[in-house]
Amino acid sequence: MVKSVLTVIGENIHTTRVLRTNGKRVIRKENGDEYVIYKNINGITSFMPIPDSFRDTQVYKQGNVKHFMIAVTLGMSNSDEDRVHGESYISAEIKRQEDRGSNFLDLNVDEISYKIDIQKKAMAWLIGHYSSVATLPPCIDSSSVEIIQHGL
Repeated sequence: MVKSVLTVIGENIHTTRVLRTNGKRVIRKENGDEYVIYKNINGITSFMPIPDSFRDTQVYKQGNVKHFMIAVTLGMSNSDEDRVHGESYISAEIKRQEDRGSNFLDLNVDEISYKIDIQKKAMAWLIGHYSSVATLPPCIDSSSVEIIQHGL
């Protein structure tokens, strides 16, 4: 019998990914601020803030939060504090998928905006951050050839 070798592509770094707002990974503090809970690259429980602008979306009002959309948005922010939150969240997911045996990690920013310029900016930022952290090659995923080309 011939043994097959599978190539594993980690599919979690997508701006389409959602968490339930009433699930165990989203918490609300007494002051009303909400956070996505995760383990950072050192295994320490960490909190990524959910910005008010995301709490005003239809997706959120339907009980979901697009956590990677938040992470990429924070990572692209002009605020140092926001950037650290976004970068830490994405770095933790990169490490988690690498540790679980992925051969490539799929990166997708299509839903960050309907505007192609914002999508291209997001892909450029994500590839830049990914390249500074990851040990595996990326798999650039998009429904737009322009975004794929921009990520290369």
